[in-house]
Amino acid sequence: MSSSGPRQILGSHDVAAVAEMAVEPSYISEIARKLQDVGEPWSLMTHNIAVQIVSRAAYAMYEEGRLEVVRPSLGGQVESSVKSTLPGHGFKQSDTWREYTVIRSSTDTDQIRSSFLPYVDMDVSMDNKLEIVQHLSSAGNQMAKISERILQDQIQTYVFDQLELSGYNDPGLDVYAERDGKGYGIEVSTRWVNPISSPYVSSKFDEVAEMEEKRGVPVDLLVMAPRFTNRELRRRRDDDIVALRELPAEGEGNPVIVGDFMEDSSGMGPDYPIVAEGYETLQEDLQNVMREYNVLEETEYRNQIVEIIDGFIR
Repeated sequence: MSSSGPRQILGSHDVAAVAEMAVEPSYISEIARKLQDVGEPWSLMTHNIAVQIVSRAAYAMYEEGRLEVVRPSLGGQVESSVKSTLPGHGFKQSDTWREYTVIRSSTDTDQIRSSFLPYVDMDVSMDNKLEIVQHLSSAGNQMAKISERILQDQIQTYVFDQLELSGYNDPGLDVYAERDGKGYGIEVSTRWVNPISSPYVSSKFDEVAEMEEKRGVPVDLLVMAPRFTNRELRRRRDDDIVALRELPAEGEGNPVIVGDFMEDSSGMGPDYPIVAEGYETLQEDLQNVMREYNVLEETEYRNQIVEIIDGFIR
């Protein structure tokens, strides 16, 4: 089977696999990760394709009345990369952030194949999983806020002619700085599962263009994130205006920034430390749903930001 594009036909074996995994209340991408970890044919697919097939199978079961569907209202971002959903009226792709869809099948537990049993915790209730999902959404949003606060705090260690910092919910650039007739727009993101793609970067580029017109100076754009789509990386490879930089520079998974108070805070921003805990519960919940995560201390995160910015504004 090719992993270069989605399969056109949904097989009964796909539906059966999803039905067995969904005996434990789970959300769509969680089931896809579990199936990929079991092995072929799922391990041959990209994660996005696996999510599409799980979504199609879930909708087929939903139509047959064999699936309970719960969508906790969690809010979310306006812009994200294309993803699959189970919206209640058919399989659909969207470029907007969708709520989690937690599903539970009515398949008998004795029908679960032996290779799936290590992945299906039959003691997990719908309420248990909804609590985990709620915490993941809240903690993920908090981690995004922390990364932006750290950037905005650390940028104050530099000397600029002008410096503007936006609020977390403001649509503008996280940081706009100007020095010696040159402007710099800086964005930071913690998105891993849905990598930064063209719509996000293009929207920030449009803001940079508006800033150039408003300020009358050339403005470059820096976007820092743990992951970008390969297509966007190729598109921006030789771009003289837009710089895409991976942050953190090493490791895979959602960044989990933990506290590490240092008595010698020289080189840190004025509000250091911002993080005061280790987020152990978040790490446990990420493990429970087989999400990759990357733990790093606040000072290391700051040092990597400094290294990237130094190369950007030199």
